[in-house]
Amino acid sequence: MITSTALDVKENTIAYGSIQAGTNSGATTSTTTVTNIGNGPLNSDINGEHMVKGGDQIRADMQRLDLASVTYLSLTYELPVWAASSSLNLDIDAPRPMSQASTTDYVYWGIGIPNGTPSGDYYGQNNFIADLDETGWPGTAQ
Repeated sequence: MITSTALDVKENTIAYGSIQAGTNSGATTSTTTVTNIGNGPLNSDINGEHMVKGGDQIRADMQRLDLASVTYLSLTYELPVWAASSSLNLDIDAPRPMSQASTTDYVYWGIGIPNGTPSGDYYGQNNFIADLDETGWPGTAQ
């Protein structure tokens, strides 16, 4: 059998809500649902663009993420910038689907807004890339 790595992200947006400049999302996290729809165990490479509104920008690395819903300052990872050709390899818990068609895990997000950032809706793109988890096969040490 040929191994297929594929994932689906249920949400089209990460809605942070209204956050004032000079603050962060605190204990409020946004969630993305990542589903393994392939036939092998998987991790996800994640990166993103800076968010923009007109000529204003919020750097991609102001977004933080983790596999647990914790406060912004406790979120483990900063989102790498896509333009820098780097990705974060996130060890999501999406083993090879066995008895069901897919397995799901959640990624929790927070954001910090730098002082002086004009208010408004900022837009950018975050990328989730399926990555085979070589250690996730049954019988392999993790």
